[in-house]
Amino acid sequence: MYNYAMIVAKNHRREVIRMVVVLLIFIIAVLISSCCYTGSNIDSVGYINKTLGFEIQNAYVICDYDAHGGFRGEGDRYIRIKVEDNDFEKRIKDSFDWCSEKTLDIKIVLEDIEEMVKKEGGELPEFKNAYYYMKEDTELKGYPHYLLVIIYDRDAKELHYYELDI
Repeated sequence: MYNYAMIVAKNHRREVIRMVVVLLIFIIAVLISSCCYTGSNIDSVGYINKTLGFEIQNAYVICDYDAHGGFRGEGDRYIRIKVEDNDFEKRIKDSFDWCSEKTLDIKIVLEDIEEMVKKEGGELPEFKNAYYYMKEDTELKGYPHYLLVIIYDRDAKELHYYELDI
């Protein structure tokens, strides 16, 4: 009887250890998969929707390059979306203080965006008929420096969203 109780106890311990190991493997797998998640079309468009203050209908992501790698989120992000929303141009014109000409600041930032896009294997189109919006803010998002550039290419019906956190 004594030996039987020891065998049962030993088997019970082994079973508990197996269950703990399986649980740990599951937890590690979930953590790894959540760290590797890169986002989707809905996430990228939703991210832009928050900045614009309204929802973009019928849009899809052409590319999304996110180089925010620092502890506080330092880095830059470029999202290019194709907009198939008929009311989008009117809504976007009313939401920001747009300019229709490239200022010197916009030209300089476009060079930075083009460099980032080329590193990722993409190409930045030439903007001929576009709206430009640029905002620098030292208090926005709690970062020491934040730059936001939005370009709406009216001919291609594409929105180019770029932000830089320093």
